[in-house]
Amino acid sequence: MIFEYYDGDILCSKVWADFDKQQVRVENYNDVPIYKTVFGLREPSIENLLDFFEDRCFDKGRQDLPELNRSLGITHDMYNAAEVVKVTNGKTTEDFQWIKWIEK
Repeated sequence: MIFEYYDGDILCSKVWADFDKQQVRVENYNDVPIYKTVFGLREPSIENLLDFFEDRCFDKGRQDLPELNRSLGITHDMYNAAEVVKVTNGKTTEDFQWIKWIEK
């Protein structure tokens, strides 16, 4: 998986993740790492990447989860933040940050 993380039209980070090998590499393009980068001051890791994805989508405890998944084209009723952000590009109503997928 390869993606770029933007704030508006400004590239902040580029991430390469291999879930099979449990490896993550990041390149930041921002001088404010705790504010507008994927990992902030945290170590790039699969666990921290999944936490980042959860921050970029709806709460996993929502009662309408099956309906939300179906509206996004996700065919099962289980919560999977990585699948959600692949569809929504990690866009939220709180900010202008988003994900551009290079390779899903």
